[in-house]
Amino acid sequence: MEANRARRRWTYEEYARLPMVGDGSGYRYEVIDDELVVTASPGTRHQRIAARLAALLFPFVETHQLGEPFATLDVLFGEGD
Repeated sequence: MEANRARRRWTYEEYARLPMVGDGSGYRYEVIDDELVVTASPGTRHQRIAARLAALLFPFVETHQLGEPFATLDVLFGEGD
């Protein structure tokens, strides 16, 4: 499935106003090189694999005091990315 793309200058504030993953829309949003990239939310198989990886990572990260693993967080590399 090809992602739908809308080219314009995006700020983080504008991005933050987009619907969140899990809002029921079934879409996920990213801004890459000032381009809004809209893709389908990950499917069940992806979620199952991510959950199993997290179950393996959490004890290791906690034991070695490496921080906290998170599945989904906003990452701002700079305006437009």
